[in-house]
Amino acid sequence: MADFTCLKFTAFDELTAPDILKRAAAGDPLAQTELGYRLLNGVKGVTKNTRKAMKWTLKAANGGHPQAQHNMGTSYRDGTDVAKNWVTAVEWWMKAAIQGHSGARNELGRAYHNGDGVNKDKAEAEKWYRLAAQQGDVGAQFNLGLLLEESDQQDEAEQCYLRAADQVGALSHDE
Repeated sequence: MADFTCLKFTAFDELTAPDILKRAAAGDPLAQTELGYRLLNGVKGVTKNTRKAMKWTLKAANGGHPQAQHNMGTSYRDGTDVAKNWVTAVEWWMKAAIQGHSGARNELGRAYHNGDGVNKDKAEAEKWYRLAAQQGDVGAQFNLGLLLEESDQQDEAEQCYLRAADQVGALSHDE
């Protein structure tokens, strides 16, 4: 099952399901992404329906919304209501990554690191991990550490692990 994430749209937290649907139907890509998230997870007054989740997420993704594009990539990676397809997953993540989406950048790093949907390319993996890590993506910090450790760059790998641990510690204290 895909793990759709949705940016924290505080204004949407207060909106009811009918209000979100109305905005989504009017073409609001943020609302479409939020509706896709709610439908996929069956939360916030919406009954779970993966087919409808994909429909709304695809609308937002085709409209250029980076979070929706990231979510589409995740769906193709996991085979959520679509056939698993790493090449298509990478295409969606690339669209989101170019717009600065840190999660998509981390996913691209992993794809290049492992050769999923693309040729294995450690330099390309490092590029995407670094971009996501610079944005504070904890997973990318850790993944960059793994990549550097594989390349016998132990000192820099250790620094990545420490930064990731610090970020996780800071996040747990904020909650």
